[in-house]
Amino acid sequence: MGLGAVSSAQGAPPLSVLIADDHPLFREALARLLVEGGGCRIVAQADNGLDAVNLTLELVPNIVVLDLGLPVLNGIEATRRIKAACPGITVIGLSVHDDPEHISAMLQAGALAYVTKDSPSADILRALSEATSGRIFASQSALRGLALASQAARGEPSATDRMRLTTRELQVVRLLVRGLSNREIADEVSLSVATVKGHLESLFAKLQVDGRTEAVAAALRLGLVDVNKP
Repeated sequence: MGLGAVSSAQGAPPLSVLIADDHPLFREALARLLVEGGGCRIVAQADNGLDAVNLTLELVPNIVVLDLGLPVLNGIEATRRIKAACPGITVIGLSVHDDPEHISAMLQAGALAYVTKDSPSADILRALSEATSGRIFASQSALRGLALASQAARGEPSATDRMRLTTRELQVVRLLVRGLSNREIADEVSLSVATVKGHLESLFAKLQVDGRTEAVAAALRLGLVDVNKP
């Protein structure tokens, strides 16, 4: 079932989307995909990061799809500015790059999805669906880049870094990926909210991050969690 069908079934208005990419043909193709395949409404298009930020602040769409390589202001910095001003807006990163530095930077800036431009249309639509539900998504190409970098950094795929987190902490970070709140995580694992907060503080310290999104990005970079598995 497409995203548009889900929205119609729930009687919700179509999601408003702003697209920012400096290639007009790609923007138009993406707009058609999101309208026809995702049931979205395109409210604006931009060809540079600064215009993307300004239009977002003016129009306040539900979703902003940003190319990382935008001129004037790159997608990572544009994402930071958008999330600082309008934290409720969902940002999806789109790029030719599948290296872990770009992926991690985009997620840490506040994006909830990262899709490479060689991904099938279904990945883009799934990113839209997952991100608007508050769950982090990365396309298969992006995950391959993260996995290869993680394996090269660790040598053996499952040794030192996996041992840094307890079984419970791994469980908690996987639930973070699904977009669950502290209360929802507590209900899922049958713990108190205070205990969940304690586990979060511990895994933040071990991963050397300051918050939930950075924790997910770090876990993804280290190969501790696969965002394409439930």
